[in-house]
Amino acid sequence: MASSCVHAFPVFSRPLSANQIKLVEMYISRSPDATPFAKRTFIWLLRKSQGTRAVCVSFPAKLNRYGDQALDGFHSIVSVGGTTRIDVFLGLLNTSVLPSHHSGGYPDGSNEFTVPDGFTFWLSDTPYDNSAEHLSLNIEEINSISLHPEST
Repeated sequence: MASSCVHAFPVFSRPLSANQIKLVEMYISRSPDATPFAKRTFIWLLRKSQGTRAVCVSFPAKLNRYGDQALDGFHSIVSVGGTTRIDVFLGLLNTSVLPSHHSGGYPDGSNEFTVPDGFTFWLSDTPYDNSAEHLSLNIEEINSISLHPEST
């Protein structure tokens, strides 16, 4: 008899409401620190989290063109050297959501994080959260996200 296993992914201790998600999307869309692709990647992760659960996505080394764009922008959005400072904005919303990024990834759906190939991006309560839901990278879906018209 086969047993089924349901994996419960971590949830944010202080989640985002639907209205807060919209505010974060607008804030990211208007960021002067990131490329449109990096903004779309962040928004894609945020939507996938539904404001409630920890998620991550890895960009394999073979997609460095996309990974580099996402990494540069994602880093600029969270960096104290940038003007966006998404961590401060999220703190003002009283959420526990914490964006993080690192070189390396989860190859072929593995739960083993390996360095140095590729890049991984997380939205979680914990930096580099290995228990976050590992999303399948979907470049077409990311590129289809419309940024707010007054941004880009």
